[in-house]
Amino acid sequence: FNTENCLAAALACFLAGFEKDDIKTALRTFVPSASKTPGRMNVFKFPKYEVIVDYAHNTAGITKFAEFMEATPATRKIGVVSGLGDRRDEDTLGFARIAGRIFDEVILRQDRDLRGKSAEFLREIMERGLRLDKPDLKITYIEHEPDATDHVLKTAPKGSVITMFVEDIAAVLARLEEHEQAI
Repeated sequence: FNTENCLAAALACFLAGFEKDDIKTALRTFVPSASKTPGRMNVFKFPKYEVIVDYAHNTAGITKFAEFMEATPATRKIGVVSGLGDRRDEDTLGFARIAGRIFDEVILRQDRDLRGKSAEFLREIMERGLRLDKPDLKITYIEHEPDATDHVLKTAPKGSVITMFVEDIAAVLARLEEHEQAI
């Protein structure tokens, strides 16, 4: 999906009048990172596990992410996810269902801004969606994102790939940098 995004960006630049050589140079020299593209497939490799930070927040985004995760080897795939209150209920349910298929374990959390729905409702619909295809999926509910982040970093087993769909990208990235320095 990043290739698809690059192709669309290259076409937009070309149509806006940028020179082909400048577009080629930009594509060849671009290296995605937490500093250049925060919250967009930022990968952190720790001795014990890997952490991917992304802002997949809709069904289309998580569907593409699922394709990536299917090809990603791991002893355990752990997701830190939440539902968004400004989505249709069926969209939230679909998002959760895909997340339930991707992960072996889920840390369910809440965003600070519930966008019009109650925390109880979002928790219920997310848990229902997560378990549609995996009734026995391990779900740990930790309301606040910083606490969920700390929990998963402390408890993930060796060889895991942790995916964090985040709200406060800057705070999570800062926490991961602190974790990296503490190792």
